[in-house]
Amino acid sequence: MTPLYRPRKYELVAVHWLDAQHDSSYDGTAEGYEPALASLEDVGFFVKRKGGILTLASCIERKTGTVRFLVDIPLKLVSSIETREPKEAV
Repeated sequence: MTPLYRPRKYELVAVHWLDAQHDSSYDGTAEGYEPALASLEDVGFFVKRKGGILTLASCIERKTGTVRFLVDIPLKLVSSIETREPKEAV
């Protein structure tokens, strides 16, 4: 498996991940369960990567560094992290 990209704090990124957690005691084999998982893409500002969790914010106030609307994604479900170019303000 290719190592995941390590973004800078508050860098705009797209995270591709599977929206489920496999548990063999309930779900059977991973091979049989994986095709049914939803493949998602979250786009946001990288906040942190700690304890097996990747945290993104959907908005940031650049002057103060305040972030809002956080989403935590289990790293074991992440397939890729890509950098995104921010759009200019309108």
